Amino acid sequence: MASGQRPQRRPAPKAECPHCSTQFKVIDTEKAGQMVSCPECETPFRLKPRRASRPKPVTPDFDDDRDDFSRSMPKKNPPSGVPVWIWIVCGVGALGMMMTVGACLLLPAIQVARDKAQEIVQKDEQRQKELREQAQRELDDQKMANKPAQQPNTRPNPQSGIHPSNRPSQPRPIQKSRLEQAIEKLESDNSVTRGWGVRDLSNLDPDPKNEAQRKRIAAILEKELDSDDIGIRSAAAKALAKWGGPENVPAMIGQLSHEHTFFRRDLMDALVAIGDERAIDPIAERLVEFFDRRSATKALVTFGEKAHPAVVRRLQHSDRGVAKAACQVLAQTGTGRHIVILEQLAAENRHLKRDAEKAIEKIRSRTS
Repeated sequence: MASGQRPQRRPAPKAECPHCSTQFKVIDTEKAGQMVSCPECETPFRLKPRRASRPKPVTPDFDDDRDDFSRSMPKKNPPSGVPVWIWIVCGVGALGMMMTVGACLLLPAIQVARDKAQEIVQKDEQRQKELREQAQRELDDQKMANKPAQQPNTRPNPQSGIHPSNRPSQPRPIQKSRLEQAIEKLESDNSVTRGWGVRDLSNLDPDPKNEAQRKRIAAILEKELDSDDIGIRSAAAKALAKWGGPENVPAMIGQLSHEHTFFRRDLMDALVAIGDERAIDPIAERLVEFFDRRSATKALVTFGEKAHPAVVRRLQHSDRGVAKAACQVLAQTGTGRHIVILEQLAAENRHLKRDAEKAIEKIRSRTS
């Protein structure tokens, strides 16, 4: 017990009279179960056993000295072992070793990447140099071609005494035409020069009187459709739109499944320019591809009535986008006999009803 705390007194037991409900103190000597008399009504009754009182919790006195509590707590032993500075030195050393090992592993990869970058830069510089030289040559040729012919000097030279008209004439260099220059580039072994030749031919028109020359150039352009450079492939397809013929159509159709969208678009434009009916079905099959649908629709519209059988077959295609594209083609090129087919399509397929009705309206407005 803490110092200065008084002992708690036990309260005297009390009893209650069952007749008059009077409470009075009970002497400790009187035990439970005995007969007692009420001091008010003097009626005897038996004393009931007293319930055991619940002890009250004792609140600790925080004002007491806490030395006993502090002495009861276990004491922590001071840390023993390696000093802290040794751990710091070891951590710095391990970090330096890891950085050294990482640098040793990365240096060869960095050197390889540097060599490869230098090689790419050198190739690019060489290609730029060739392009500049080629452009300069073309510019010089253009200047020579546009240079006006000089009038012959008919004045006599007083020093020589020879009339200029009597002097021997010097042979003038023959200027090559743009077509000859493009053909020369096209037959070069350098891929960059061939690319320039293909691009030049796409801007030139063939001579309608020289069919042999057109076929020879078209055969060379057909080989460029298999080039590793996608730019040369597209340029060859554009050039074949002017220089190509029916003999080049099978090779061009075989390239319609190429992975590059722009190359396929240029091929379809070239096939339309040639106008061979063998290209209609392969072009109609490209309606399934979403990225080719617009170009294929435009090509089928250009073919006109020749493409109607292939387009009508696509109206019942399982792909709704293909059927809608077929309706768009018939809306621009269809005739009165296609109205019945479109009406039947609108009645059978509710998803295509709107497109079929639009196509019918356009056909009627165009044919009326």
